[in-house]
Parts: sequence; structure tokens; C-alpha cells
Amino acid sequence: MKEIEFYHSRLLVDSTKCLEPRLETELLVEKIALNHKKNPPKSFADICSGCGTIGIPLSLVFKNSIGFFCDISLDALDILKKNLELNKVAAKVFHGDLLEPLIANKIKVDLLVCNPPYVALEEIDLLDENALKEPKIALFGGADGLDFYRRLALDLPKVLNQGAFVYFETGYRQGSSLLKIFDLPYYHNQKVENDYGGHNRFFSLVFQSEPLLES
Repeated sequence: MKEIEFYHSRLLVDSTKCLEPRLETELLVEKIALNHKKNPPKSFADICSGCGTIGIPLSLVFKNSIGFFCDISLDALDILKKNLELNKVAAKVFHGDLLEPLIANKIKVDLLVCNPPYVALEEIDLLDENALKEPKIALFGGADGLDFYRRLALDLPKVLNQGAFVYFETGYRQGSSLLKIFDLPYYHNQKVENDYGGHNRFFSLVFQSEPLLES
């Protein structure tokens, strides 16, 4: 295990138990922090939180927000708890699959961020040696890498307050697919953004349900 600096936070990382923070993820954290610093959410969720790469820096920016962290990996959650203590961050931590802990506890948030497994199985040969050492459960999102986004598109309305913002990290060529997956009446302002290399890397939207959805 090693300690790194990541967007104004200090994180313990063990690549055999969780993903190591990437430059692209730091860019995502920066985007969210800048977009919402003047009007921070009252509550936010970091889904597939890993060691807290995204949620802990956001907790330090949104000091008065309630943070919810969810991950299916007990190994990752063990490191997350150490990192919360290291950064003196108070948050709610749940063990479970994607949104299931929030749904089970009837929790709704104003902002949700998720860096799910999104590598396609056919892309395994493109991964470098370091990535191949990381937990496979945190890397692969099915045959085309989109399995988790499909599940999220169906279940997100159960955990979002009206007007909530959603942010994802994505694969380098998944933007057009995500626009189709999230082409639903209650999702608005869908946007694909690129990383410094000019590749699709971030996807965001705003949730606003139709009156019919609330009946």
C-alpha cells in the first residue's frame, strides 16, 4: 500500500484491492468541484467508490454536504474507511451492488458520481501491465463495457432528487452509446466531454422526472 496526493486529498492505495487514481479521474473531480462549488449539493453519492478517489476530494470541497459511498468490494471499502479517517471526512459507507444500498435505505441525493467498470472484455489486450494487476471486478463492464450504465439508466430515478446532477467517467469511445442509453424522458442536458487526449471520457446529465413518473 502506498500514499498519494490526489486533488487536495491524501489517499492510501493498494492496486491489488482497488483501482489506482488516474489523471482522467482527477479531471472529473475538478469539473464537478468547479461546477458546484458556489452552490454545493446538500447530499451526494459516490457509486463504485473504490478507495474514495472521487468522493473524498468532493467531501473536502463540499464541506457541508452529506456524502454516501457505495462499493461491492469489501477490500476497497476497507481502504476507503482508512482514507476517510486520514482526510478527517465523515460519510455514510455502504457495501452493495451499484445503487442497491441507496434504494434499500430510501436515500435520495442531489448529485451522484460513478466511475463504474467500463472496459469491454474484447479490450483486455489493450490494457497495460499495471492495469492487469488491478481487480477485474473494477475494470470490466461486460462484452461491450456498457452493462453497468444500462443498469444505472433504469435505477437512477429511485435515488435522485428533482434537479439532481449525475456524472460518469466513461470509456474512450462510449459517448454515442451513452447518449442512446440515457435517452429517456426524465434525463436532460446529456453531455459527452473529452479528456486531454481528445477522447470521450465524461458523461453528465440532469434528472427531472415527468409528472407521470410521480403518480
